Amino acid sequence: LHDALPIFSPGDIGDWATGQQIVATALDAYGRLDILVNNAGVLRDRMVFSMSEPEWDLVLRTHLKGHFVTTRFATAHWREASKQAGGPAYGRVVNTSSEAFLLGSSGQPNYAAAKAGIAALTVTTARSCGKYGVRANAICPRARTAMTADLMGAVPPGGGPDPLDPAHVAPLVVHLASPAADAINGEVFVVHGGV
Repeated sequence: LHDALPIFSPGDIGDWATGQQIVATALDAYGRLDILVNNAGVLRDRMVFSMSEPEWDLVLRTHLKGHFVTTRFATAHWREASKQAGGPAYGRVVNTSSEAFLLGSSGQPNYAAAKAGIAALTVTTARSCGKYGVRANAICPRARTAMTADLMGAVPPGGGPDPLDPAHVAPLVVHLASPAADAINGEVFVVHGGV
């Protein structure tokens, strides 16, 4: 599959049908599903006492429900595959959480709550689906992205390595998705520049 062209399944990640369609699209294109990485996100920052209902709902819908709908259909597929095989399937879920749920990010009650929910969803998925061969883990990346640009600041001057480069996160995601991580299940990792 290394030479396969990427495929797309557009839709609203907070819709039940989108989760179903993403999994179906992968299965149709590749004939199998091994790895699910959930990373959809959006911000609507505001203090808890001035946050609107739509600002709350959009962030929870995108982050938490978005992670749930894909996980729901992927784990159903792996459970059925395990039953048909009479043993564990190969399924990996890597969810994107954030330290915001532990630190209580000021001005981000919606985001912090969604990320706490993702950590709980990850651990519950790991516990309930491990017997089917599914491994579910979460990462809390410290990375400079378009979404975190205001929070993380500019790239350090001087051209040296940037500890907040998202490239530092990718190796852990790859490891968690690999057979080498079979014993890692239900964990939440903070990851950044070599740590």
